[in-house]
Amino acid sequence: MTNFFYFMLQCGSMNDEGLTSNLFLSDVDAKSVPFDIFVVDDSKSILTFIRSILTREGYQVRSASSGRDALKMLSDGPPDLFICDIMMPGMDGYELCRHLRENVATAHVPIIMLTAKDTVKDKVRGLDTGADDYVTKPFKPEELKARVRAQLRMKVLQDRLRENNALLRETQAQLETKVKELQDANEEITHHQRRINEALKLAYKVQLELLPQAPPELPGYTFRSRFIPAETIAGDFYDFIRLDDHRVGIAIGDVAGKGLAAALVMVLTKTLLRTEAMKLLPPAEVLENLNSQLRRHHHAPEAITLFYGILDTTENSLYFANAGHEFPLSVSKQGGMQVKELGVGGPFLGIFPTVNYNEAKIYFDEGDRLMFFTDGVLHLSYRGKAIRNIETLRNIFRTNRELTLNTFVTKLFRCIETGRMGKSYEKDDTTIVLLDVHKQRTGEMLGELMIRNNVRNLSEAREFSHTVLGSTGLERGRLFDLVYSVDEAVLNGVLHAYEEGEEGTVRVKYSHPENADFVQVEVIDDGRGLNPAVLPEKKKILEENLLVAQGRGLVMIDSLVDDLTIRKNPDGGASLVLKKSLE
Repeated sequence: MTNFFYFMLQCGSMNDEGLTSNLFLSDVDAKSVPFDIFVVDDSKSILTFIRSILTREGYQVRSASSGRDALKMLSDGPPDLFICDIMMPGMDGYELCRHLRENVATAHVPIIMLTAKDTVKDKVRGLDTGADDYVTKPFKPEELKARVRAQLRMKVLQDRLRENNALLRETQAQLETKVKELQDANEEITHHQRRINEALKLAYKVQLELLPQAPPELPGYTFRSRFIPAETIAGDFYDFIRLDDHRVGIAIGDVAGKGLAAALVMVLTKTLLRTEAMKLLPPAEVLENLNSQLRRHHHAPEAITLFYGILDTTENSLYFANAGHEFPLSVSKQGGMQVKELGVGGPFLGIFPTVNYNEAKIYFDEGDRLMFFTDGVLHLSYRGKAIRNIETLRNIFRTNRELTLNTFVTKLFRCIETGRMGKSYEKDDTTIVLLDVHKQRTGEMLGELMIRNNVRNLSEAREFSHTVLGSTGLERGRLFDLVYSVDEAVLNGVLHAYEEGEEGTVRVKYSHPENADFVQVEVIDDGRGLNPAVLPEKKKILEENLLVAQGRGLVMIDSLVDDLTIRKNPDGGASLVLKKSLE
């Protein structure tokens, strides 16, 4: 109904003949050049009459007295409208109308027939030959003007429609050309993509060949590994490097990012690592040299994490350093199935020009299991938020300790992929290396730690003490006393054993002598060290003056352990030997 009222408003009022006075009048009047109307009639009086009417309305008028003359005059171009009498000598209006409709130039020009014949048969014949409207003689000027306006409006609309159709055809042709170009481009892209995919498949095969084809066969040890790239190729890698008859290097790393760029940096890193490892250097030196090599090559714009350790089958030990990688997890049957982190780390590779790394060594016992992994195991998504669920991983590792390595790997990856460690799985390169130890521990050593004399390393020393001493069977309170005492002893070495700005190392050795009922920790520096006589002096000073600020640490250590010994080392420095009874 609303559209109907809008239409009536646009149309305006109706005149006496029932024709609209202003319907689409703007379409007609907006033409910048006057409409050209061609009038054909053998009556001069009618020609003059019609010309007078149309001229006053602002139209340009051409005229002819016969159909043949009209056709000859069309060389000046077609008009906007024909007004044609039917009854004319030589060529009547019907024949003229047929000629106009057969001419391409005039085929679309509207034609109004003027006739005294008003029978239906005559009107039908005129319409069949191509006429658009009829005006019956005699006619009123208002009627003629209204019918002229109506036909001109129709012509304007038809012209616009033809223009739009032509534009549409042109646009369609252009579109078809673009579609063809896009199809050609898509075919080319598809061809290149096919070649890229083939190259990626080849790269994937090469990458797999660069990874260990089989775990090392070592008596007393069992290895299992699993590598799943997020894309065709990945930045994750791991390696087993045979160093000699009784030592194997274990490496696991992760290049930031995914895809080809990360894989290329991975290949470079792995190659350089093997070169440095085969020099039989300590793990920290291997990582420090590797960092320098990566910086020199300028091929490592992204951060690289890397854990590198040396498994010694003679000592039943793992000697390691860590460049920003996830801390490996260990679980021991001897330690009540507690999961511990081998928490000794350092900065990423490829970022800083100069780096230093701490080192540690742990000694295995029968039933120990270790897990090395990349952060793909931890990167999960829960309600749209990324989380690092290390605690869930620790629980899975602990509760499934009795499973075989193969079964455990399968179950762990099922946990990741099904979202047991989170509601959904965020794809990332994922690598896991597992180690089971079947050899009994020989000797008294439990572990060793080598840290730089920097207070920032104290937290790592504390965590490592928990890791090593937690499996000794010390009661919780006694364990706390010993860990705290070791912490104070390490702090003493870091702060006082070296001159300001002097670089040095503080070493910590954890041991459980065979058949002994105590645990021993030795804190060693190679600086100026403490005088063995300093402890009795500190005790005496504190007895005389409780407000003394210096020396409280040594006295506190002495009070928390069962035995504290200070001795000078032959090569310089000093050792603090702490003993704590197991009972």
